[in-house]
Amino acid sequence: MKEPSRKAASQIIEVKLCPYCHFPNKPKDTYCKYCETPLVEAKPGLTQLIKNFLKDRQELITNHLSIFLGLLFVGIALYLLFKNSPPGLP
Repeated sequence: MKEPSRKAASQIIEVKLCPYCHFPNKPKDTYCKYCETPLVEAKPGLTQLIKNFLKDRQELITNHLSIFLGLLFVGIALYLLFKNSPPGLP
């Protein structure tokens, strides 16, 4: 009786995961078989590079602004808390 052979590590089939739905696709596939999004990224042109730069810049400014506003609101809350507290408390 023949025993089932085990695949060597080099014979394991490689798969590409879709970046959106994480569906496993064959390495030769250019589109996802499940959600049909492109798996091969095209080389970005100048306009795409500018859009990506501006988007990253806007996200950075938004993150800094949200941190600043959060600290400002916490500071105002602490000020009002200590201003209206009885004199015996710190």
